[in-house]
Amino acid sequence: MIAEPFWWDSAAPVRGDGVLPARADVAVIGGGLTGLSAALTLSRGGLDVVVIDGAALGAGASTRNAGFLSAELRRPLAALIERFGRARALAIAREARRAAAFLKALIDEENLDCTLHMSGRLVLACRPRHYHRLAEEARLESRLLGASVEMIPRAELESEIGSDLYHGAKLQAQCGVLHPGQLLRGLATRVREAGATLVSDNPVMSVRGARSRFLVTTRAGEVSAGRLVVATNGYSGRAVPYLRRRLVSLDVHMIATARLAPDRMRALLPQGRACIESSRIRRFFRASPAHDRLLFGGRASQRASVERAHRELASAMHAVFPQIRDVALTHVWSGRIALTGDGLPHAGERDGLHYVAGMNGAGIAMGPYLGHQVARGILKGRKPASPLLGTAGTRIPALAPLTRPLAPLVERYHAMRDWMERLR
Repeated sequence: MIAEPFWWDSAAPVRGDGVLPARADVAVIGGGLTGLSAALTLSRGGLDVVVIDGAALGAGASTRNAGFLSAELRRPLAALIERFGRARALAIAREARRAAAFLKALIDEENLDCTLHMSGRLVLACRPRHYHRLAEEARLESRLLGASVEMIPRAELESEIGSDLYHGAKLQAQCGVLHPGQLLRGLATRVREAGATLVSDNPVMSVRGARSRFLVTTRAGEVSAGRLVVATNGYSGRAVPYLRRRLVSLDVHMIATARLAPDRMRALLPQGRACIESSRIRRFFRASPAHDRLLFGGRASQRASVERAHRELASAMHAVFPQIRDVALTHVWSGRIALTGDGLPHAGERDGLHYVAGMNGAGIAMGPYLGHQVARGILKGRKPASPLLGTAGTRIPALAPLTRPLAPLVERYHAMRDWMERLR
């Protein structure tokens, strides 16, 4: 079994040019999908851009996720309305739909071969009461957003999934799946062609300055930049404490099965749709791009070893699909997501430092979109109008240095809430 992402078999992360310039118009810290999207817009806007990553470009969450393209955010529309009021909630929800449309257009316009399939996504009801809640969400989304949403009752679910574990599902037609490694590599190629410098394997040690001039100190030297974009999300370190204090990062693990015969794969996911559970500790799964493997993920114990993550996810997968207990696993890996206090992604600017952070697990679409929006703001000299461009979420001042150690407590809290629901 290989302890690295399945995606890397066909699309490994990108190595940069290796030369850090002394000066640049804009320095982008973080070479994932968000940072590369920002760099592409900035470079094509005529600015001299350098992208800096502490590892290979895209070696973080950008190539460690499940490859779900979602037009939804983590928080349901009803919860957004309750917190922000109807007008702002609808604006936020529509922003997520614009993000998905932006990424689809980017893939088409740039001819990025990432096996995108708009096959829809199932939100699987883990409890009968979850199905009723999902139905209420579907009615609200259809009425207020015009969303294409369909409810599938338990009696009809066998046409969608070869498991009797669930109590129905909500089908989101405007979602899809893609190969995140291929998307990352294709985007990196376009950024190179646009003239940006890509520097990998070069951790940022510190950032000094504000407003019109920043000095970014890396392991390989320093670069002076007029603008700074930070796109490190769950991998944000001490170099930018403003973001680190506002994010709680969690490890998410995934496994991949060995190849399955076509009839066995169709028996698991007859329509080939992406799936995610309705519980707080959400498990998720999909078919591989070739529809010959099952990719299964979830939040195993925080900081679990590869062996423990393998055992926990294999047990969870077999609970859903006991008919593949005989199938070997070939890959196990983990990636890191970042949560914010309000459950929303955020982008903005503080003293000349531009940031995109807190994807809350929705980074495939939101990351490139918000990276592009921040870059447009830099080019135009003003903040773009977006309900997600503003603050970096709710700050946790008293526990700011402990945001990473807090992750296991956050995990246990949500697990306890799921356990309590099972008792009802």
